[in-house]
Amino acid sequence: PECRGTRTKYLGTGIQRVEEELSESINGISLIRMDADSTRKKLSHYRMVKDMEKKKANILLGTQMVAKGLDFPDVTVSAIISADVALNLPDFRSGERAFQLFTQLAGRSGRGTLPGKVYIQSFSQDHYVFDYVKKHDYDGFYKKELALRKELSYPPFSRLIRIVFSFKTKKDANKTIADISEKIKGLNIQGAIVLGPAPAPVEKIRNMWRWHLILKGNNSKLMRQAASLILEQVSHMKNVRTEVDVDPINLL
Repeated sequence: PECRGTRTKYLGTGIQRVEEELSESINGISLIRMDADSTRKKLSHYRMVKDMEKKKANILLGTQMVAKGLDFPDVTVSAIISADVALNLPDFRSGERAFQLFTQLAGRSGRGTLPGKVYIQSFSQDHYVFDYVKKHDYDGFYKKELALRKELSYPPFSRLIRIVFSFKTKKDANKTIADISEKIKGLNIQGAIVLGPAPAPVEKIRNMWRWHLILKGNNSKLMRQAASLILEQVSHMKNVRTEVDVDPINLL
């Protein structure tokens, strides 16, 4: 870049940019955008649904909130943009959640007498999730996902404890995490594998910098003991806030 910067961050296409592209590319379309920004006002979501029912718009463009709970019999096409975002989340449940999302969205089209089509944009066409989405094969996906988790020893074949460390500044985070890592190396942890600490996938929330570590094992008692050992090392540190999540729903 002209700024000669070396820090590059890859970003997806925002929904407002998609709205602009559609409006410029297709003449005469009427489009409704349904997302957190456009539905803030009271009854705005209700009005959008009613406008779609009355066929005042050709396209309903939205975030995940349009994937379920909507029934428009005349909708014949559904499309998923940048499906890889859901597939590539650093969470062992990403495949499961992607399958749920894609099948739900696919179900928005063809709900009446007319057949429906589904288009999915992805750089990972060979991903196993798509094989089962195309066939609406819930049982097949369940068996495949279970086999993968067994191979990698993820729940339900193990248990997890997640410890999240939050800091007010990135400088505090880097310094304190280095200290925590050294202390963990000196601990006699039994019955659990320690993964991390590493930057959390969602690195910053409410102006707090986040790191996390994962404890993975099968013996709940030994895992709790391991978590207690780690927390004891952190308890005297003033510039870190600690959260413990047993059997976490997500790892973001």
